Amino acid sequence: MTSATDIRNRVIDQLLAIKDADYLMALSDMIKSSNIQRDVVALTEDQKIMLVMSDEDINAGRTIDQNTLDERDGSAMASLTLVWDKFKPDQPRERIFISSS
Repeated sequence: MTSATDIRNRVIDQLLAIKDADYLMALSDMIKSSNIQRDVVALTEDQKIMLVMSDEDINAGRTIDQNTLDERDGSAMASLTLVWDKFKPDQPRERIFISSS
């Protein structure tokens, strides 16, 4: 069964792809008018630490723009080719990479 987190992440991905402002407004209105469970989710100590570290990075100027990040990811991934992703139910996934150069 698919978890609520998986569904939520899939919906978020779909929403990010929508460019039509009117369509997004209609979705927003529908969500506002529905009965949504409004539970407060408590952060773990690790999540709180990561948020503090992120704020410190931002305040210290340790950031990178999306284009530069994409370029770095692209060049790193260009040298690798995923050749096998074999799933064994009793073991974690195995990923084997080979260099394309």
